[in-house]
Amino acid sequence: MHQIRALLDALLKKNVPFNWPEDCQKALDKAKNVLTSPLLLTHFDPNLELIVAADASEYGIGAVILHRFADGTEKAISHASRSLTATEKRYGQIEKEGHALVYAVQKFHRYLFGRPFILLTDHKPLVTILGNKKGLPPYTANRLLRWSEDMTSMKLLMQ
Repeated sequence: MHQIRALLDALLKKNVPFNWPEDCQKALDKAKNVLTSPLLLTHFDPNLELIVAADASEYGIGAVILHRFADGTEKAISHASRSLTATEKRYGQIEKEGHALVYAVQKFHRYLFGRPFILLTDHKPLVTILGNKKGLPPYTANRLLRWSEDMTSMKLLMQ
C-alpha cells in the first residue's frame, strides 16, 4: 500500500505545488480498489498459532499478523504499513528489513506479548541477528543490536 500511496504522499510535503496528474488519479483508484477488496481477515483467537511477517522496500515497510488454522490455512488478523522517513530511506537493506520486523512486533504487541509466535522474514541474516536462540555477532551495528535487545522479552521463533 505504501508504494501505491507514494505519489499521493509526495503531494503533502511542504513547499510542493499541488498538481493532480494522471499518475495520481491511477494511484488513488488503485488504493480504493485495495481498500475495498475482501482481504479475508479473521478475528483473533488466543488458542491458535500466531505468525507475524514483515518486509521492507525502498519506500516503506509493511507487516501482517496471521492465524494458522488446524487445516494449515492462514488468514490475516491485521495488516500494517507505513512510508519510510527520509532518514530511514538511507538505511542499508538489512537495517530496513530489521526495522520492518521491529515495527511489526511493536504494532502487534497486544496480540504477541507473553505468547509464542513465529516471526517470518525473507532476509536470512536477520534470523541470526534478531533470533533469541543465538548470540549476536560482535560486528553487529548498534541499531540492530538495540532492536535485538528490544525483542528479547518476546517468545518468538525466527524463520
